[in-house]
Amino acid sequence: MTAARVRNRPAARTPRVASDKQLDFIVDLLNSRQAPDAYREGMTILISATRRAHQGHVRDDDPRPMDSTYASTVITYLREDCKPKATEDAVTTEGVFEHDGSVYLVTLSRADRLYARVYTDPNGETKVANWHEPQSVTLTYAPGMVRKLRESDRCSDARQRELGTLTARCIDCNAQLTNSASIARGKGPICASK
Repeated sequence: MTAARVRNRPAARTPRVASDKQLDFIVDLLNSRQAPDAYREGMTILISATRRAHQGHVRDDDPRPMDSTYASTVITYLREDCKPKATEDAVTTEGVFEHDGSVYLVTLSRADRLYARVYTDPNGETKVANWHEPQSVTLTYAPGMVRKLRESDRCSDARQRELGTLTARCIDCNAQLTNSASIARGKGPICASK
């Protein structure tokens, strides 16, 4: 190799140390995800060493600080491969829930995951207290809402009937109700027979 080629070679990049923002996000993910205990302990040691490196207080027994590329890999792993921790009172089955004045229908997706949809009137209003007569409602996907709902938000049978009457939709299957007897009970004839 000629001397000119060696001189023109780009200098090797030194990896950038992970930012405080990345480290904080990793800590949040570790607290909210089901990561293996050994992984969690190792990350805690590595994060502490990286924070000390930021402050210039490196100890002899510290591992090499985490670089930003590795921090991104850790974030991806925690977000994609580690399930969120189950919270107490979390919604685990389908049903109708009322939270902060809005009504949500929680159903199972084709991928066997629960998701929530909010009842919305033609004006875009989701607060049931503002509905004064039976409404022609639609269900709109509510991203992330299924994680905010709690079993304590689940509607009683009486409240479900009341909401079915108000929305003119079957509270079980969401079918449009046209028969006055079905509207009064909040369920269609098929769901009512179950």
